[in-house]
Amino acid sequence: MKKLIKDSKAFVAIDYITAILVFCTLSVVVVSLMSNIYKQNLEVKIRSNAMAYAALLLEKIDETSYFNIVNNPNSLLDELEIDRSIFDINIQVVDVPNIKSSANDIMKVVNISVKYTFSGGTQYLNFSKLKIKEII
Repeated sequence: MKKLIKDSKAFVAIDYITAILVFCTLSVVVVSLMSNIYKQNLEVKIRSNAMAYAALLLEKIDETSYFNIVNNPNSLLDELEIDRSIFDINIQVVDVPNIKSSANDIMKVVNISVKYTFSGGTQYLNFSKLKIKEII
């Protein structure tokens, strides 16, 4: 009879060890899934902020006069409160390609590039807007 009781205790100990191993394995899977979801959520938030900043800049370009855009395009960045620690935003004013040089006196292309780094990788968003000189 004593022999049967000892065997039963050993079987219960093995059950506990197996249950703990299964629990730990499932916990690791759940934690890794939660971590991936958190990273994806954070990346979506950062990308949406970058898109929002670009949209604000595009609206400011429409509101600002042609001369201010051509002479000092970076003044738009000073007007907006942009988090420079996360986003690197560049504004360039270039001539319209493949047209006569006289037309470039009244039309320019404004290129906006938004660069941000997330999880060791650099992401870029590029936008272009045509700015036409106001005729008074």
